[in-house]
Amino acid sequence: MKRLKVISMVFLMALGLIAIKPLSSYAQDAWTDNSTAGNMKDEAKEEVAISGFCPVCVFSGVKSKGNDHFITEYKDKIYKFADMDKQKEFLEDPEKYTADLDAKFQQIK
Repeated sequence: MKRLKVISMVFLMALGLIAIKPLSSYAQDAWTDNSTAGNMKDEAKEEVAISGFCPVCVFSGVKSKGNDHFITEYKDKIYKFADMDKQKEFLEDPEKYTADLDAKFQQIK
């Protein structure tokens, strides 16, 4: 019985580690295939919105670069966030932050 508990705990811990792997790590893993690595990197660069700046910060009038550890894809664009709180704020109402985002970004640029 004790052995079963230990095995169960190890299994649950392993699942937890898989679940918290950053999105950027998955992208880097995908790029290890040399035949498609260049194409995937080029496409990813094109999809990143507002040059990788944090949309929540831009919405507030602050120019702050997004962090590769806090990434969300929304409507075929990738958004990077300064921190987890900014990412959560965006996810609560993405339309609020994406409406006229490019124009707001140009104003603070």
